[in-house]
Amino acid sequence: MPSDAPASPFATLAAVLAGVTRPGDFCTSGSVVTPIPRIDVEGVGTVAFPLPPSQARELIAAAEAAPYGRGAETLVDRDVRRAWQLSPGRVRLDDPRWERTVEAIVAKAAAGLGVEGAVTAELYKLLVYDAGGFFVPHRDTEKAPTMFGTLVVVLPSTFAGGELIVRHAGRETVLELPGEDVACVAYGAFYSDCVHELRPITEGYRVCLVYNLVRRGGARPVAPDNSREIEAVAGFLGAWARGEEEDEDEAPSLPDKLVHVLEHHYTPAELSFAGLKNRDAAVASVVRAAAARADAVVHLAMVSIVESGTAEPHSYGGYDRWRDYSYDKDEDEDDEDDSYDVAEVMYRVETVDGWVRTDDIPAALGALPIHEDELYPPGALHDEDPDESHLHEATGNGGASFDRTYRRAALVVWPRAWDRSIRAQAPLASLVKQLGALVDAGDPGARADARALATHVVGALSRDGAARLALLGTLVRLGDAGLFLRFAQERLPVGFAAAEIAPLLAGYALVGGDALAAAVTSICVVNAPAHAGVCLALLDALAALDPAAARRAAPALLARLPRDPAAETHLPASHQPLPDAAWLGGLLGLLLRLGEPALLDRAVAYAVAHLAPDHLDTVVLPALLRVWTPGAPALAPLHAACVAHIRGRLVPLTPPTDWRRDAPVTCRCVDCATLRNFLEAPHTPRWEFRAVQERRAHVEQALWGRDVDTQTLRKGSPHTLVCVKNQRSYERRVEQRRGDEAALARLGG
Repeated sequence: MPSDAPASPFATLAAVLAGVTRPGDFCTSGSVVTPIPRIDVEGVGTVAFPLPPSQARELIAAAEAAPYGRGAETLVDRDVRRAWQLSPGRVRLDDPRWERTVEAIVAKAAAGLGVEGAVTAELYKLLVYDAGGFFVPHRDTEKAPTMFGTLVVVLPSTFAGGELIVRHAGRETVLELPGEDVACVAYGAFYSDCVHELRPITEGYRVCLVYNLVRRGGARPVAPDNSREIEAVAGFLGAWARGEEEDEDEAPSLPDKLVHVLEHHYTPAELSFAGLKNRDAAVASVVRAAAARADAVVHLAMVSIVESGTAEPHSYGGYDRWRDYSYDKDEDEDDEDDSYDVAEVMYRVETVDGWVRTDDIPAALGALPIHEDELYPPGALHDEDPDESHLHEATGNGGASFDRTYRRAALVVWPRAWDRSIRAQAPLASLVKQLGALVDAGDPGARADARALATHVVGALSRDGAARLALLGTLVRLGDAGLFLRFAQERLPVGFAAAEIAPLLAGYALVGGDALAAAVTSICVVNAPAHAGVCLALLDALAALDPAAARRAAPALLARLPRDPAAETHLPASHQPLPDAAWLGGLLGLLLRLGEPALLDRAVAYAVAHLAPDHLDTVVLPALLRVWTPGAPALAPLHAACVAHIRGRLVPLTPPTDWRRDAPVTCRCVDCATLRNFLEAPHTPRWEFRAVQERRAHVEQALWGRDVDTQTLRKGSPHTLVCVKNQRSYERRVEQRRGDEAALARLGG
């Protein structure tokens, strides 16, 4: 730890955990994926899995009542134990694949129990429990001098109940060993001196193999006794949850969570509680046991630290070129990590992700931020080599820079009372995924958790479009009108997109038209006039659903029309889009359908005053033609402006009588003088200009937009520019006249 590192709020906890050196616990459990074993039972034959009820009854018929031991006696008492057993001599397991599975289970069990050295499993019996089966609290009899524990492997079978309870040194652990998954088997292991019981089977049949765990050679292992450490850690976690501190004058305030960096390196793929090594396993075992007492949340996760900043390369140009390309360089030599010194860290982000629950099932919590006081030990990773490091050469705008990434596994703990607020620190996409799972779970408890999480989620401002879309749908399914409206009115307007229109209106049945009108008003206030198109599309969709609601929301858009000096906006005109014909026509058509004369008059006056003068042909006239009906007097001002404009240019048209063309060429060079003569010549339709490319390009540029076609003949050197006069201007006027006449016919003018 650096000497100048600040005191850690977790120093007390760290001092307790420093005394934990031996990994393992008095019991452990898990599951492994395995092929279905071939088991042959004398008097029954090959057992099928998952176990059919009919074959379960056959096994019971072939078995004997399971006894229990009391001192030197072996007794059968169905008030103490109700189970059926088959001795190993009657059970044949000749499948080599199952032998490999048992070896894997034994290795996991030994690690979980903290037992080193060679451990083997000897089959003791096959047990079958039917409905009502149980075993009262008891200790196992040690069947061999080197036996130290018991291993129970539950085979694929359907049952309910049957929890295995293990107690030791004042602690109790519930091992739930399911049998429904045909692709894997569950196992539980515990030391022989542990008191354990099997809760009653409430339905179905539970079939399991029981093994004696033995270690050849050395002293018989005993269960780790970390009870004092567990008690101390549980006390710390409880005080943490209550906001208590041992010495308020000296101890820094406790943060939201503890991110305890592990000693060993683990990849994200191999990270699991069952796979922890040495002291990491010991610390995790103690923290898990203490968390169960103090109602805290424990996960494994991957810490990710990303840094970037300015660098001082060890060689010119930002790279040690001799070192990079040396043929005799050692293969293990690091090319980049040692090729620069850090001048200054300008950017640093710490997150934790890749979550694993205590049952080694991944948890989708997303990337949570890490605050400086949450990482333990203080300054963790300061002296570590980064997992990735890149040096960027100096450019004209700045010196050399670097970026690097650290990835380390950590044990993450927080009080369960803070669970919702901590989860809410994750990115919106991850929170929405969690929320959706809670909403769709179907049980009342999950739904209550969903409402609590949703309260945090709707307060998150995000431009993640996919997450926002998913959140809208999830809030509708949650059925909480207040939360839906809070999100729609407070968060959704910022960055509102067309893709969000349909999901927003899907909440109509939940909140009603009045509430949606208020949300649409908020969206228009925030987004118009810069995004008037999406606001109009939203209003149009709302009008199709509830015209009255659209009438209440429409004034917000009419008060923020683009390029309108009277609009209620601080945006300069340069930041406001010019309305096109489709938008203006859509607005006029919507207001006509809504039957709001005052709003329609406002839109018409806006179009006449601010669009007609400069954009009548491109915007106003096409928009009017989309919606015009003779029975729409509110459109009369637009109609009058368009008709007057068209009639003003309906002059007689005559085609050119000769080849003379407009010739305002301002350049005074020799080539342009020849060009002017060609354009003014009444009897010359064609001119061939042979010159180098630069002169040809100059003449061709002078002809841009004139009634002359050009083509380069690439024969000989230099090439020849062929210029041929046409009647394009006249043809454009003819085409425009046809359009004007059609528009007048449509407008009745």
